[in-house]
Amino acid sequence: MTNPDTKALREALLPCPFCNSGMSSFAGMTPDAFSKCTDGTLSISCDCGASGPLAPTMEEAIAAWNRRVPLDRSDELDRVKAENATLKEKLSGVEAENDDWQRLANAQRWK
Repeated sequence: MTNPDTKALREALLPCPFCNSGMSSFAGMTPDAFSKCTDGTLSISCDCGASGPLAPTMEEAIAAWNRRVPLDRSDELDRVKAENATLKEKLSGVEAENDDWQRLANAQRWK
């Protein structure tokens, strides 16, 4: 892939992991989407300013850009679920208290 065309790049690159923009944000989807360092290494550059790891070839630069660290969010998910359950419990208490106030107000109004 010494001179990739627009379609090949569009199919090859994942969205930017920082701004989540699609392929159209990569320097017009031309070989200019690759930043070339003085030592000849390349990296993918997004218009948001993000750039991928340095690689010796375009193919390796694309592979490096597409490589994502899988995020294990199970601990965070468990924490959010617990917090959600606590908030639901508090909310149901507030709703019950509100119902009590409504009954009291109605009882006072009808005296």
